[in-house]
Amino acid sequence: MNENEFDQFTRAVAAGGSRRYFLGLLGRSAVGGFLGLAGVTAIFAGGKKCPPGTFKCSKVCCDASGDLVCVNGTCCVPPHCP
Repeated sequence: MNENEFDQFTRAVAAGGSRRYFLGLLGRSAVGGFLGLAGVTAIFAGGKKCPPGTFKCSKVCCDASGDLVCVNGTCCVPPHCP
């Protein structure tokens, strides 16, 4: 990409929105990435439904194809449950 093509590209991108919009988008992305890395998504995952073939045990989804049961919020196979 030569200098002229780069200038045209940046002008086309800049024409799509204001600096304030792009800075806000960058800020929201950074906060979302930080919260994801911090494990905050696990807090919100507790309210979601489990996918087909699994069942909800406390805040996790257990595989329903085996002999797993939910004991005290833990997926386990009897008699090896806590």
